[in-house]
Amino acid sequence: MKPILLLAPVLLAACAVPPSPDGFLVVDEGRHHVKSIASDDSMYWVRTFPDSLRGSLDFWRETLRNDLVDHRGYVVLEERDVEWRGEPAVEMLCEVTAEGRARRYLITFRIEEGLWRNTIHVAEFVAEKRVFEEHVESVRRVLRGA
Repeated sequence: MKPILLLAPVLLAACAVPPSPDGFLVVDEGRHHVKSIASDDSMYWVRTFPDSLRGSLDFWRETLRNDLVDHRGYVVLEERDVEWRGEPAVEMLCEVTAEGRARRYLITFRIEEGLWRNTIHVAEFVAEKRVFEEHVESVRRVLRGA
């Protein structure tokens, strides 16, 4: 058997979208995305985007932070370096009040470097502030690959 065939399952697993956290029902999924909801209207989704400009993790960290704060009205409560299935990633915990309701937003992203373009992997979790803590560790556990 050729060595590349032995690596195929490993390579495919590395590119796969992570599963949904416990307590979430998948409502839409495809090769490059998954959307899930919980009974309390919490939402979790993972998507991938091509990046032909090949921006670094630091570039996207600063760009996203500026967009969230300057254009979307979020307050960044915490920002930290994490691992997404063994790869370097950035996690931002944000909060916003919209329509009189406080909501928490956790966004985690990593960059997969490619020969001609990079791929940006983004996981987003949003919930009302009062139920956010019920799910956040499950979301983090899925992204860590635990």
